[in-house]
Amino acid sequence: KVVGENFLAAVELGERSGVLDITLGHLAKFFRDVHTSRRNLKSLITEPIVFAIFAIAAAYSVVVLAVPEFEKIYQQSGSDELPWPTRFLITLSGYATSTTGWLIAMLVVIAAAAAVATYFRSERVRYLVHRWSLKVPGFGSLIRAASLGNAFRSMALSWRSGGGSPESIRRGARAASNLYVRER
Repeated sequence: KVVGENFLAAVELGERSGVLDITLGHLAKFFRDVHTSRRNLKSLITEPIVFAIFAIAAAYSVVVLAVPEFEKIYQQSGSDELPWPTRFLITLSGYATSTTGWLIAMLVVIAAAAAVATYFRSERVRYLVHRWSLKVPGFGSLIRAASLGNAFRSMALSWRSGGGSPESIRRGARAASNLYVRER
């Protein structure tokens, strides 16, 4: 459960073929490469997500804290005709601070938590998400490259450890992190 079946199969193949020391060296390089590619992919994906969270928090703060103050200023100035973007923000601010707005925000959070739970429980949902993730502009090619990199490294490791071509290809396919790429 800790190192996976590919690792154990590579050690077994290396032992059978008499090149266990070389196989262990390849395994060490393999795990270093996988760790590096995962770390790079996570850092590439994490930055936009963190930026989006801060942007949403900033927008929410402006709508909830700043807009009501501007609404008071507009009311004191006696200006009846406000531009439509200003009227929209004032309406949005009133809605966001109301009980209904809070309930909708809670429902969105609950729906997001349910979606994440479904993702981890259902192989079919994971497959669909993995397939969709390959179509995301910019990130899809990175995800495909990382998944294929894992598959090819595992295939090469199995081959170097004495596995035959069909066995190496099967092991490589199982190492692909994206389920859609794995199936293909």
